[in-house]
Amino acid sequence: MQVDPEKLTPPPLMNSTCTECSALVPAEFQSCDAFLLSVLTNLKSAPPRLLIDTFAMQHPKRSCKSAKSYAAHFTGLCCGVEYGGSANVYAAIQRWLNGPAERIGLARPQEPEYRGRLTLRHVYGVDVQ
Repeated sequence: MQVDPEKLTPPPLMNSTCTECSALVPAEFQSCDAFLLSVLTNLKSAPPRLLIDTFAMQHPKRSCKSAKSYAAHFTGLCCGVEYGGSANVYAAIQRWLNGPAERIGLARPQEPEYRGRLTLRHVYGVDVQ
């Protein structure tokens, strides 16, 4: 398996702000990725797909490099928000994405410059039960 080193390199911080998603990262973290890892580590259960898909769509230059990964995270985010994370919808997404991107008519879109004001920082310290 070949690993893309760019995917492993978090975007730099500028004045404690992630240069890719614009999240204000708490001072104790070196990057937005370290911040996410801390949030995931402190979860009392398995990480929700919605959190992973949201983070990926906030960092599409690294997390969504291919048309298929972009479509997987985008439709996963939609499933989490619009369908309550339905296992049936997630399974349908996986079936749809099975095969070459060209065969299913996927092309990677250009990500928007502005991705909204809500970031991972907005859930930091929230007690999820």
